[in-house]
Amino acid sequence: MTLQSTPSGLAGPDDNRTIHIAFLAALEAGEKPDAWLRRYPQHAPALIDLAQAYGVEAAQPAPRSADIAAVAVIGRRTLAQATAPAALGLAARATRAGLTLRELAGRVGLSSDILLKVDRCIIQPNTVPTRLVEQLAQLLGCTAEALRLGLAGAAPRTAGAMYHAAQAPQVGQQTFAEAVRSSRMISPADRKRWLAE
Repeated sequence: MTLQSTPSGLAGPDDNRTIHIAFLAALEAGEKPDAWLRRYPQHAPALIDLAQAYGVEAAQPAPRSADIAAVAVIGRRTLAQATAPAALGLAARATRAGLTLRELAGRVGLSSDILLKVDRCIIQPNTVPTRLVEQLAQLLGCTAEALRLGLAGAAPRTAGAMYHAAQAPQVGQQTFAEAVRSSRMISPADRKRWLAE
């Protein structure tokens, strides 16, 4: 069955969506729903629902600019969260910046073993000094918050080695200060400076 030409100029197969869109456009143009109900009795329940919803919406006061702005903020935040890249760890960010962990460690006055522990969450992320996170973030071209996000929430992990046991060994955590004290690679002056943090 072909449809009669609608007031908006549509013609073609019995397409619910096309009819509904044309009906809403006709209501916006000021047409009454009666002619549409007579023309498309098979769509009467849906057209009546659309007309009632349109009437309720048309009776609402116009939204305030503050409400529109609040909804826009929520929309932007939701979009940013939905499209945000996965949190990157320290080693991944260093690679993106064209640095090795050893080079990065040298620039902040640490040893690569400590940064490796930071990357693998062997050092508890909440014990890493804010000053260090800020320096690393500046060198890596990201915010301190983004870097913290990449370090937080991950379980301690090993280098991905294979084991001849039913389970991989459990990796213990330590504080940043414990790691600095136990490192044999860090210079005495840098050890003292970072322990003061």
